[in-house]
Amino acid sequence: MWLWVYTLTGRYTRVLKFILSGCVVAVVNLVILYVLTDHLAVWYLTASLVAHVISVVLNFYLQKYWTFEDRTTTGTTIKMGLFFASSIVYAGLNALLMYAFVDGLRVWYLLAQVLTMGILMILNYLFYRRYIFT
Repeated sequence: MWLWVYTLTGRYTRVLKFILSGCVVAVVNLVILYVLTDHLAVWYLTASLVAHVISVVLNFYLQKYWTFEDRTTTGTTIKMGLFFASSIVYAGLNALLMYAFVDGLRVWYLLAQVLTMGILMILNYLFYRRYIFT
């Protein structure tokens, strides 16, 4: 049994690391969103954008050094540029989905953020694997 589990996790180590680091980033994002919205009375879309920017920086370093084990310094500036450029696109998608869920479908803003992160997580992994951390 353990050999099967080890083989399975070994085969999908990168995906599991991506999911785990994504969960860490998601928790950081949600905590920032919650504190800004509920405790500091920041509008939920502004709070979501601030949380997203902070999460992007954390996410880059987790993905580069842990998930994709990219230890090279060559091209880091280009990779970071692509990463942040894609994050701008994802910030726009995040705001659009948040607005659709919260104002359109009347979903609680924290649940809306979780749903939005789930949708964007799939797109992120495919983009990072294909274009940034090859």
